[in-house]
Amino acid sequence: MVRYFFSIFLLLFSGNLYCRNNSIRFQHITSKDGLSQGHILCMMQDSEGYIWIGTYDGLNRYNGYTFNNFFADDQDTNSLTINVVYSLFEDRDGNIWCGTWGIDIGNPASQLITCSKTCSSGLEARTAPSSSIR
Repeated sequence: MVRYFFSIFLLLFSGNLYCRNNSIRFQHITSKDGLSQGHILCMMQDSEGYIWIGTYDGLNRYNGYTFNNFFADDQDTNSLTINVVYSLFEDRDGNIWCGTWGIDIGNPASQLITCSKTCSSGLEARTAPSSSIR
């Protein structure tokens, strides 16, 4: 009987000690660190490990140290449709799909963004190849 209680005691407390050694470290990141805006609407981690953050003021890519920010620019057809990014998704080709007032598709390698569907900013709408969507 004593052996039974001792075994349960070891199981309960050895797991607790193990968890204490593997603490998770959180870091509070703000616009002072390079985030375009503090109100985050969506976030995802891509297959390369980058953190993508959609805000009311653009798209942000975080590598753990610095940010790359992407914004709408009426003079640049390779920019976001608008700065408000509501949702994010990575397809199997590594493209980042951004839900704005339409769908913007970002290519992380070239850092170019194309407007895909129903862009209300007046940019020419393009259709994504069906092989990209699965």
